[in-house]
Amino acid sequence: MVLERIFGKTFGVPDPGGLKKVRRMLDELIDFASEDRFQEQMEEARAYYYFKAGKINDDDPDFLQRMNTFLEWFIFDHRPGGAGEKSLFDAYLAEKLPRLSADEVVMRIAASRNHHSIFMVRARGNGTVRLKDMAGKNSFVVTYDDELEERDVLEARVISVGRGCFLSYTHCLHPKTTARAIYAQIKKRRGAPLDEEFFFKLQGMQLKWRHFRQIHVDNIYNFN
Repeated sequence: MVLERIFGKTFGVPDPGGLKKVRRMLDELIDFASEDRFQEQMEEARAYYYFKAGKINDDDPDFLQRMNTFLEWFIFDHRPGGAGEKSLFDAYLAEKLPRLSADEVVMRIAASRNHHSIFMVRARGNGTVRLKDMAGKNSFVVTYDDELEERDVLEARVISVGRGCFLSYTHCLHPKTTARAIYAQIKKRRGAPLDEEFFFKLQGMQLKWRHFRQIHVDNIYNFN
């Protein structure tokens, strides 16, 4: 227990079957958010997101990844009526609840309570990556089948279902050399939760770094 307080806990065991279920669920949520009845709300949210995190063109190689980041924010975090109002996920659950099994409800609620943070990859192999939460002490053994390298720094959402941990589609990868600068900013928050303004700022920096490689990365990830 003493070591856990000092070094944190490690969560997650390999669960390839759980990964497939989580991705099917995320696809269902994205399909729901993309329905015509939400188009006006989505366009307003996207304009706000572009203003805060930077606009990306649809021919950009990172367009799909950035749109996944936007969609998950739109589904889980965005509240058009302001703080305390319902999210799109709340509307989804209220509408679909009568037709969902108990296990499906548990998985969807787990997705809405995802752990959104900045992580560093500590190890990888056998279909998993070990992520260290840079804003806390805990680590997550995440079942994941895409390429990540050791010491990668990324914004991500970890969804814990049962004993398994999984990454959502959100995956904003920052240069490895920015780890110290990002961690220093997290430390300045003195334990305060990472909020959307912090993520928006980092996403904007990442987009600028992708587009302007002639500018030194230290001049882009400059928090002064």
